[in-house]
Formats: sequence, structure tokens, C-alpha cells
Amino acid sequence: MSPASTTTGEAYGHAGVRLRERALTMAPATARQGYRALVGQVAEKARTILPTAVNGRIESAVKLVLQGDVELLDDGTIKVGSSDPTRYYHLIGQACTCTDFTQQKAPSGCCKHRIAAGIDKRVRELLAATPLPETAQPPRVIAS
Repeated sequence: MSPASTTTGEAYGHAGVRLRERALTMAPATARQGYRALVGQVAEKARTILPTAVNGRIESAVKLVLQGDVELLDDGTIKVGSSDPTRYYHLIGQACTCTDFTQQKAPSGCCKHRIAAGIDKRVRELLAATPLPETAQPPRVIAS
């Protein structure tokens, strides 16, 4: 079963999170808690897959995802925020423009921006694949 669609091009997935083309918006607190739990599950899976040398990068990546600092751009690149709110980096293919990646300081190229993009992508996939329970379907939008 696919997520419920509305006439505005939005779809609803797991935990009442509304999916738009490139942005996630949250319903009230229970949906936010579900979203945070899902991000935590994906991050935990990443810990088992990525090299242990990535140390605090997974935690930093989770913060970026939860803050909504991962954005898919029209040209196929990904814009990811930084711990500095005035900076952002671009992921082009498997490369990141941050110094951690370009100066080869990130173990196996796993900078926090690439990890954040991976967590965000997997969370979006899971949200899109999980419909709301029938009793919690969002109201239909009627075009006027």
C-alpha cells in the first residue's frame, strides 16, 4: 500500500509525517517522536555498517537530519547544513565539498554530511513505504 496522496502533491507516510517533493513536515508531537525514533533506528543500523573510526560523525549527522538540514536539489545534488548555521556543503555523487572529505580526514570518506544524506535518504524511503493506519488517515484536500 502506498502513502495516501492529496491533490496538493503531498503524501503521508509513517507516523503522520507529511512528505513533499523535497521537504519533510511534521504533524503534532506524536509524529515528531515517531520520526525521531525512525531516525534513531536508521542511525543505529549505520553504526553497525560504517567503520568504527567515524566516531562522533554519526551523532553529528543525526543532528543535521533532525534539524532538517538535508535538502535534495533540482540538479540532483544534496545540500547539507553544518554545525555553523551560516555554512552548507554540497554532495555531488559520492563526493562532499567539506574539508573533512576533501582533505581525506573522514574515514573511508564518511564525513558527517555524507552520513546525514544517507540517513535522510533511508528515512524518506521508510516513510514513503509505510502507510498510516486506516483510523489515522489525514483529511482529504478538496480543491476549490
